[in-house]
Amino acid sequence: MPERNLVTWNSVIAGLAKGGNMELANKVFQRMPERNSVSWNVMISGYIKLGDLRTAQTIFYEIPDKSVVSSTAMVSGYAMIGDIESARRIFYQMPAKNVVSWNAMIAGTSLISVLSACSHVNSLEHGKWIESYIKKNKYELSVPLGNALIDMFAKCGDLDNARVVFRKMSKKCIITWTTMVSGLAVNGHCTEALELFDRMRSEGLKPDDVIFIAVLSACTHGGLLEKGKEVFHQNGA
Repeated sequence: MPERNLVTWNSVIAGLAKGGNMELANKVFQRMPERNSVSWNVMISGYIKLGDLRTAQTIFYEIPDKSVVSSTAMVSGYAMIGDIESARRIFYQMPAKNVVSWNAMIAGTSLISVLSACSHVNSLEHGKWIESYIKKNKYELSVPLGNALIDMFAKCGDLDNARVVFRKMSKKCIITWTTMVSGLAVNGHCTEALELFDRMRSEGLKPDDVIFIAVLSACTHGGLLEKGKEVFHQNGA
């Protein structure tokens, strides 16, 4: 039966790949009358295990319907050799992502990179999972990590958690304030964004052009034209 034959073919290439004999595994793979996701994944994983990312990539791009498993294998492979941009590119292109996918990103990249990925795909569910991972492993809430959490929550529309992280941060930089102000403005909390901006100035922090743009955006979205003019003149002073 075809299915039994396919299982047999897959068993052969899996055994060869496990033993590190990818040259012979590839010869068998090329002779296969049909292939399924298992066939492709075995070959990709085998080449990645040997550190041959070039061949793994070639096979990956030949797959007609890329699965989460094959994509995750490539993410892991790129992350292992430090090619974070390629790992993130494959990660963003994945039609679906699971916990293993996110773990692959964490294993090879920084938590900040993973949170950036969450922000990019607007995945609040996985963003919260990353936050739990941070708490469970008792990571220090550094300024860059706090900024990344605020950005992720704000971009996913979860301002409650963004506010919690902001309040928990014992140290803040101008990026912290800018990220929070921008998040509030984009999500329609314009008055609160302006209040936060005023609070920042009262604490002696000097605004930069980026936060001024965020504040002007808040004024525009909230119809607060007079406040916008005031901020504009302050920036020009």
